[in-house]
Amino acid sequence: MSADFDALLSNPLSLVWDPDQGNNSFQTYRLLDAPLTRYLLGIGRHLVDLPAPFGFWDWSLDWQSNIRQGAMPETRTLLTGRLAISLLFPFSLVFLFISTCAIGGKSGGYTAIILLGLNALVLLHTRRAMAEGTLLFGITAVLASWLVAPKKPWLAGLAMAIAFNAKQSSLALLPVGLLAVSWLPDRGQRHPVSIAWNLVQYLLTFATLTSLLNPIAWQHPLAVAKAAASNRANLLSQQIVDTQRLAPNQVLDQPIERAVILLGHLYLTPPIFAEAENYHVQTADAEAIYLESTINNLGRNLIGAGVMLVLTLLGLFAAVKQVLHKSSPGRRFTILMLLGTLCMIGGLLLAVPLPWQRYVLPLIPFVCLWSGVGFAWLLKLFNAVRSYPKPLRH
Repeated sequence: MSADFDALLSNPLSLVWDPDQGNNSFQTYRLLDAPLTRYLLGIGRHLVDLPAPFGFWDWSLDWQSNIRQGAMPETRTLLTGRLAISLLFPFSLVFLFISTCAIGGKSGGYTAIILLGLNALVLLHTRRAMAEGTLLFGITAVLASWLVAPKKPWLAGLAMAIAFNAKQSSLALLPVGLLAVSWLPDRGQRHPVSIAWNLVQYLLTFATLTSLLNPIAWQHPLAVAKAAASNRANLLSQQIVDTQRLAPNQVLDQPIERAVILLGHLYLTPPIFAEAENYHVQTADAEAIYLESTINNLGRNLIGAGVMLVLTLLGLFAAVKQVLHKSSPGRRFTILMLLGTLCMIGGLLLAVPLPWQRYVLPLIPFVCLWSGVGFAWLLKLFNAVRSYPKPLRH
C-alpha cells in the first residue's frame, strides 16, 4: 500500500473512490485503513530509491506460497519501512515529556519517558512497518497540543488529524480536543465569539488535513464515509466469526472481560508478535532471538506490573487532588488529561471485542504519564518527610 505515495505525487486522482471497483483490493484497503502510515513508508522508500512491493500477503495461503507469489518484501524494503516508522519515536518521547511536566514537573516527565522508552509493547509495535508507531506519535502530539489549544487551536486540530489519519481509534480523543480549544483559562477572553472561532479553527484544520490525506474521498465524501464504515463493520464481523470458530474463548462479549484483558495487556502480558499463529513455525526463531534481549521484555512480570499499576494509581490520586484544589495552576490540563484517559479507555472497551495486544497501544502514553506523575508525587512526599523538623534531644 506504500505505492499510494507514488500515486499521490504523480496522479492523485487515480486514488479517488470508484463505486464500480468494489472488488479492488487497493481500494478496499484505502477504505479500511488510515493513510498516514503507508505514506510514511512510501517516503522512506523514495529516500533510498526502492520500489514498492508488488504483491499482497494472502493470509489464507501458507508461507512458501506467499514467497513464490512475491508477497514478501525485500530485506532492504522491510528495514527502510521500519526505520521510517521508528524515526517518529523520539518526537513521541518529547511530546510525552512536555505533557507530563505540566502536571508532575520534570521528575515526572523524565520518569514518563523512561517508562515509555523501555515499555516492551512500545519497543515491539513501534519498530514494525505498521500503524502503531505513527499512532503513538499522533496520540502524544494530541496530548501536548492541549497545553496550547486555547491560543493555537489550529495546532490541536493538526495533531488530532495526524492521530486520526494514523489510526481511526484515536477519534475517541476528538471531544476532549473540542473542550481543550473552547476552555479558555483567561476569564476576560471567554467570549462566545472567541470560543466559536477556536472551534472553527480546530475543526477546519482537522477536516482539511484529513481531506488532503484521503484522496479516495475527494469526489464522493459521504458515499466513501458510508462505504468505509460498512467495510470496517464487515471486517470486524468476519474477524469475530473466525475467532469464534478457531478460539471461541477469545471473543470478549462482556465489558468486564474486555477490561481484564486490557489491564493484562497494559501491564503484564509479554510481547505478542501476531494475533493469529498461521506462520509461527517460520517466525519462531526470529521471535526467540528478539526476546533474548532482556530490554525487549523488561518489566513484563508480576513485580513490574505491580510497580507500574501502583504508580499509575498514585498518579491518578495526585491528579484528583490537584483537580479538587481549584487554585491549582495546572488544574485545567489535568482535567483534560483525565478526560482523555477515560475517553480512550471507553473507546477501546466499546469498539474492541477481540483481545489483540497491539490495540492497547493508545493507552500506554496515558499509563506512562500517570506513572510519572505518581513517581513525582512519591518523591515530593519523601522529600517532605525527610525535611520535617526532628524533635530536639535533651
